[in-house]
Amino acid sequence: MLAGAICIVAGVVTATDRIRILLETLDDARAAWHSGSGGGGVIQMPSMYHLGSYRELERQMQRIRDNPNTRPLWHQLNLRYRWGRLRWTTVPLERRDRNPIYRLPERSELRIAGEHTSTKARVMIYEWSTEVDQKQVRHGLELLKLIMFKGRYDRIMLPPEAGKQPMVAIHSLT
Repeated sequence: MLAGAICIVAGVVTATDRIRILLETLDDARAAWHSGSGGGGVIQMPSMYHLGSYRELERQMQRIRDNPNTRPLWHQLNLRYRWGRLRWTTVPLERRDRNPIYRLPERSELRIAGEHTSTKARVMIYEWSTEVDQKQVRHGLELLKLIMFKGRYDRIMLPPEAGKQPMVAIHSLT
């Protein structure tokens, strides 16, 4: 497995994985407005936002942003998990014991695997900036884990919708 790879085995998701998923899905949780809130009524945050720990994540991200000592961590977390881009690309494909191994570009992770031949696959990847410092990202994730719910990271919850996203075992984090 690659250095820094995230492995989710048999449904076991660590607190750090949950924070990462919350960061990745925060914009979607905010944008998925309740269908009854359009047209002159009170705008309601979507159920996805309320079923996850997004409010606590936003509160702690604001604390990190507003503190001059931790602001670089806020910037790195956003660069890595929120300000990247999705794109379709073709990548080399290897097969080991019938399991495909996608050779992804640096600074990217697999989001959707599409059509493939024996040696190539069409995939959607999420790419992040060359400015991302993985060491600071790890420190930012650890800081969030310590301060969200005052360190009671067992309370960090994902909404049911976040669990429907495809999770992959190997991410290229170089």
